[in-house]
Amino acid sequence: MSVVAASPTVDRMPGAPRKSSLPMIAGIAVVLAVGLAGCSGEPDPSGEEATSSPSPTAVAPVFGSDEEALAAAVEAYERYLRALDAVASGAQDAPYVLETVTEEYGVEISDSLQNLRDQGLRLIGDTSFDSVELAELAQGAEGVTMTLYVCLDSSGTEVIDANDAVVTPANRQARTPLIVSITSAEETPEKLLPNGSDEWRGDDFC
Repeated sequence: MSVVAASPTVDRMPGAPRKSSLPMIAGIAVVLAVGLAGCSGEPDPSGEEATSSPSPTAVAPVFGSDEEALAAAVEAYERYLRALDAVASGAQDAPYVLETVTEEYGVEISDSLQNLRDQGLRLIGDTSFDSVELAELAQGAEGVTMTLYVCLDSSGTEVIDANDAVVTPANRQARTPLIVSITSAEETPEKLLPNGSDEWRGDDFC
């Protein structure tokens, strides 16, 4: 699996409308509040000592910048594609790739891999991606959710049948624009996992 990622950016892809069928990821508000209790030094009129409520604890984001978050997401997606290529080729079993994605997305991947096996097919070669752009990023105390624009390149792969013959469709689309969902692992916010992807139907950025 090889990857050529664009320089991290937080700009939305120019001229590309948001895909309407993909639910918008709700923003997670990170509130940094500092309670400042003023004390005049004068006694409380009630005769009781004045007390102040504890200051709320500031919640630090998982990643220090959008660029840092994007770099981690690119690494997570590269790890996933590398594992998927290995399983699709028959070199590894399904759990090898399921460890790199969310449980929900893993169900979809398992079904796709089973369908490939049922047809006696396997995929050899390396899938790559490029033209990565950050679409949305939300950080909170419990983790990160983000979406990326990604150009998936399958030109370096071939479909092989049970007789080891190449059966790659002649009209296969080699480069496909995707919008990819990435989220934090449940117990490890800094560990990012792909959570699904859809083909982008807006302007083709590949």
